[in-house]
Amino acid sequence: METFLPSEKEEAFNQFDISILQARRKDLKFSAIAGSILLPMIAVASIQFILDNENKIQIQISAAIALIAMTLLLSRRDIRSLDGHIKNGKKTIVRGKITDKYNRGGNKASRTNYLSIEELKVRVPLYIYEAYKVGDQAEFHIYKPLYNLLLYEEKI
Repeated sequence: METFLPSEKEEAFNQFDISILQARRKDLKFSAIAGSILLPMIAVASIQFILDNENKIQIQISAAIALIAMTLLLSRRDIRSLDGHIKNGKKTIVRGKITDKYNRGGNKASRTNYLSIEELKVRVPLYIYEAYKVGDQAEFHIYKPLYNLLLYEEKI
C-alpha cells in the first residue's frame, strides 16, 4: 500500500460539487420558510399565556412581524452568501492518513461524527465514519467556508 504525506490543494468546483451546494441552498430556503412560520407562532402563543395586558393583540402582531422580518433577512443573507460561494469558491482537496476519529453528542442517531487528517477535522455522516479507521489513507474534497462541508470522499 502506497503511503501519502498529508497534502492539500485547491481546485475549482465541478458540477457534482455545485449540485451539493445547491441542495444546501434549498435546505436554507426551507429553513427560512419554516422559521418564519414557527417562530412567530411560538412568540404569539407565549405572549398569549404570559401577558395579561389589554394591548396583548398589538404586542403579538408586532412580535410576529419582527420575527418574520428577522428570519427572512438573516436567511436571505445566508442564501446570498452561499450563492457567492458557489460562483467564486474553490474546494480544498486533502489527502493523507486518518489520524483521529471521534464524535460528539448523545446517541448514535443524533451525534456528530468527525474524521481528522492531521489538524483538519471533517464532519462526516455515520456511514462514512464507520467505514474508516485510524491509519486509513483517504482523500476528502471539502468546502472550508461552510464548516469543512464534505463534498466527496474516497479511500486510497
